[in-house]
Amino acid sequence: MKLQNTKRMSHEEWLEQRKQGIGGSDCGAIMGVNPWKSAVQLWLEKTGKIESPDISGKLAVKLGNKLEQAVAELFEEETGLKVRRNNHILANKDYPFMIANIDREGTDNEGKKFILECKTTGSYSGKEWEGDDIPLHYELQVLHYLIVTGYDYGYIACLIGNQKFVIKKVELDDNIKNTIIQRESEFWNLVETKQ
Repeated sequence: MKLQNTKRMSHEEWLEQRKQGIGGSDCGAIMGVNPWKSAVQLWLEKTGKIESPDISGKLAVKLGNKLEQAVAELFEEETGLKVRRNNHILANKDYPFMIANIDREGTDNEGKKFILECKTTGSYSGKEWEGDDIPLHYELQVLHYLIVTGYDYGYIACLIGNQKFVIKKVELDDNIKNTIIQRESEFWNLVETKQ
């Protein structure tokens, strides 16, 4: 379900809308695996007890935003799959507090819908992406998006230190889906009741 078109929103309006639900980057904090934010800090932000830090001015964030299109184009070149922007804040129809701002979406040759999450990182993080590995907080972000959208699967494409490009497929099973929904529902109840 579409909530709002993000192209028509200011950055401040977008940040305010994010307070109204649980986004993909919040999932890792709720599950205790986000390296930058705890569940307690997230609760304080969602209940308005503290302001969310504005990281939009950080160089890594600026570069990530500017390179998102390049990562999407590299993904298309590597896979032959086409992707497009979805400029809406999305919400799950059964759990409307579960929201998503996905980077890109597409449909494969079999008619299955997928999400593409575009990432960039420094070469120092390369080991986290070796083999089948994906940093867990990023994997949870895509799993959350799959629950929100109902899409068939997702990809994470990551440009590592401008030297290596990796693509990882993410699939959602019922056990993981139920666990995420349960944990996020419990967390959102604590936000709404301010407990």
